[in-house]
Amino acid sequence: MTLTHPVAKPLRADAARNRARVLEAAEKVFADAGQEAQMEDVARRAGVGVGTLYRHFPTKQKLAEAVLERQIDALAAFIAAECATDPDPWAGLTRVFRRAAQDQAANRGQADALLSLADDLPDRCCHRVRLGPPTGAILARAQAQGLARPEVTEEDLHTLFCGLSAVTRTGGDWERYLEIVLTGVRV
Repeated sequence: MTLTHPVAKPLRADAARNRARVLEAAEKVFADAGQEAQMEDVARRAGVGVGTLYRHFPTKQKLAEAVLERQIDALAAFIAAECATDPDPWAGLTRVFRRAAQDQAANRGQADALLSLADDLPDRCCHRVRLGPPTGAILARAQAQGLARPEVTEEDLHTLFCGLSAVTRTGGDWERYLEIVLTGVRV
């Protein structure tokens, strides 16, 4: 017997707009307030009632997951559109790391809040699951062209991303860290 999950019915147009406004507002509130972000502040900034917010996101944890998923979607789209198709895989790999660092550095409070709230992320929100394979494919192309060290693995890239995230969240010199990392990966 095969179990199926019920398919969520599509949101009405106004509900979809409200959800999008809530997510945009949540990104800003998390960036401003970090872990102290309040659901009421998100609702106010989105211009919706608290009830509307809670209908879409019953907990701050669920809201944090949705914001993080949205950010990962944006980075995954960037990787697919601009990095994976770059004829120079080293340039593509460099752009993946640079974009990830820029996004995190611009939103340090948000990154702290999301990471603290989303301890047990579902697979759809996990950098390793969503971003690892396409970034690993770029790495493999760079290795095949003799541009990246052959012993570097996709798992190594994940570890390097985690280190980069730590540097950006603490306000460290992420550009210097990135240069050191890329020097270590490049042949």
